[in-house]
Parts: sequence; structure tokens; C-alpha cells
Amino acid sequence: MANGYQGQFPIKDTGEDGFAGLAPVAQFPANGYGLFDMAGNVWQ
Repeated sequence: MANGYQGQFPIKDTGEDGFAGLAPVAQFPANGYGLFDMAGNVWQ
């Protein structure tokens, strides 16, 4: 799971997933190794 961008990129992130812009650390479940946020902000 990751914080996706909703809206007209890059003008307006509507925040439909609950996070407009960046999501705070550890807001999604850990992966199989117990690690959080390993993907980072790849769309940047």
C-alpha cells in the first residue's frame, strides 16, 4: 500500500485517500519483513 496521487497532477492532490500531499510515516501496514515505507515518494 502507498499514498497515491488523486486529482490533476501536479496541480491539485484532492486527498481522496486521506492524505493530501505526503502521508506521515507508518500509516500503512508493514511489509512481510516488518518494515514500513520502503517505497518512499517514487512519483517525485
